Amino acid sequence: MECESVYRSDRGTEVAFRIKAECITQEELEEALSFFAKSSRRFYLEAGNEIKRKI
Repeated sequence: MECESVYRSDRGTEVAFRIKAECITQEELEEALSFFAKSSRRFYLEAGNEIKRKI
């Protein structure tokens, strides 16, 4: 499974997401979704800290 999307705000902020996973069973899909959520949270915390340092 691959999914890719780019979102842009009216003020020019851009966010791109790319997900690639091999999910054959429901259990593997649930594990992948949990990993996506954990990774997203970590990314947003890191991005927030990076933006904060540049302000």
